Amino acid sequence: MIFLAEGAIMDWAAVYLVRVIGTSESIAAAGYAIFAGMMLLGRLLGDRANRVLGPSRLFRISVAAVALSMAAFLLSGSVYLAFAALACSGLAMANVIPLIFSAAGMLGARDGGRSLSRVISMGYAGILLGPALIGFLAQAVSLTASLSLVLVGLAAVAFFGRHFKEGILS
Repeated sequence: MIFLAEGAIMDWAAVYLVRVIGTSESIAAAGYAIFAGMMLLGRLLGDRANRVLGPSRLFRISVAAVALSMAAFLLSGSVYLAFAALACSGLAMANVIPLIFSAAGMLGARDGGRSLSRVISMGYAGILLGPALIGFLAQAVSLTASLSLVLVGLAAVAFFGRHFKEGILS
């Protein structure tokens, strides 16, 4: 779900800004740049955040922040609020996938590599197939409704993320 959410934001946020909020394509492209730039900043600060908060807490906070910022994005109605939501989302999303990779790699000396390869395979499937699914659903219902399903998935990950044990994500 995390990979699908990242793919959905990367592939559909600008389209949402144009079709739903009504901005120009060039302004919408700036939304993607804001998301990607904040994700870069988040990755640069991620090791420090991981040391301060611990991986399990960082994961839970980050996923919850992505869900909240996605909700704010979908409810914004304003380019400026949408840009702020994309900035928060990029910053929060930055370390979620690296934490998942780290947890998969540390499952055990014998199984870590296999687990990591499975997670990466499922992840790329989410990034590649998820946005296509969003587009298919958007044609059937609406882009807002299809992105809202991503929000529901993120909320579920945030809710169940509290059950992650420190030993898995540390």
